[in-house]
Amino acid sequence: PDLPVGCHSLTVESGPDVEECTIVVPPPTMPGLPTDRAWSSLFVPAYALWERDDPLPSFRHLGQTAELLQRQDIDMLATLPLYATFLDDPFDPSPYSPISRLHWNEAYLDDRSLPSAPVPELADVVDWRAVGVRRRDQLVEAARTADGETLARLDRFISTHPDVADYARFMAGRAGDHDPIVERSHVLAQMFCDEQLGAIAATPSAGLSLDLPIGSHPDGYEAWAHPALFAPGTSVGAPPDTFFTSGQDWGFPPQLPGQMRNTGYDLWRQMIARTGRHAAMLRIDHVMAVHRLWWIPDGNSADRGVYVRYPHDELLAVIAASAAVAGVAVVGENLGTVPPEVVAALDGVEMLG
Repeated sequence: PDLPVGCHSLTVESGPDVEECTIVVPPPTMPGLPTDRAWSSLFVPAYALWERDDPLPSFRHLGQTAELLQRQDIDMLATLPLYATFLDDPFDPSPYSPISRLHWNEAYLDDRSLPSAPVPELADVVDWRAVGVRRRDQLVEAARTADGETLARLDRFISTHPDVADYARFMAGRAGDHDPIVERSHVLAQMFCDEQLGAIAATPSAGLSLDLPIGSHPDGYEAWAHPALFAPGTSVGAPPDTFFTSGQDWGFPPQLPGQMRNTGYDLWRQMIARTGRHAAMLRIDHVMAVHRLWWIPDGNSADRGVYVRYPHDELLAVIAASAAVAGVAVVGENLGTVPPEVVAALDGVEMLG
């Protein structure tokens, strides 16, 4: 009864045997917004924010927008996921198919913080492949020329983000390139992203409402770093409905419920903690996933899947405990056909929808 709110590890040693389990102490209800007044927000995709003489979308533009909204008495700036995506091969710039939900998209770095390079011609749409190639060149040059102060900052960043070195090795190794400078450039990118997102929260501005996708790219970092956590030969989607009459296949692997439990829901805890460093609110996409997911075996059409149930009481407790520690409000995206038992579970923890 004396344990504070959060997720704790209990280790029991008996001679040579060591056993460990996770104890979750959630708050009475899901962290949300104070109810003593109305709250207002504006949704803006980050890629839509640019200026004629500064045509690359960036965290700086996001921060300027947040400051403007605060002066207009708007409380929250909501945007699409800002996580790293594949901008080379396999080319998949979708914010809902990220490489990792623990690492940020380097394409949104403030261009002024990096070595100069010719700016791509302004067009009606963002040429993500061109932006990605240009940004990689800039970051490799920044890593090659990093001074002692920057290298010291990098060391401190790695000490507080131990997974970032693994992420850098994964990103560099995908192309068979294990050049230490290339690996350093990926760490440098994540440090700059963390600093620039942190600068938004540190200035008077509307709070950021960040978006957590339901899954990650099958060729991405999460499946590489945690291979036992994901179901092989399977993808997630949705069964047929009146709008998508053939069902949907979203193309990413589902987490195995039992293995999630064995890890103490570590990935969920990390995702919420990482986002909570910068967000006032976290929107969980397709919150029905805490209750059940539509699994589709490889080689089958989306209508030939099956629902797999998840331990929603434990998942909601982990989300609530982690969000309370991170100081972030949580909203679950519950649009569409939501079964009554999901509604009841969300209502039971007073989760915003």
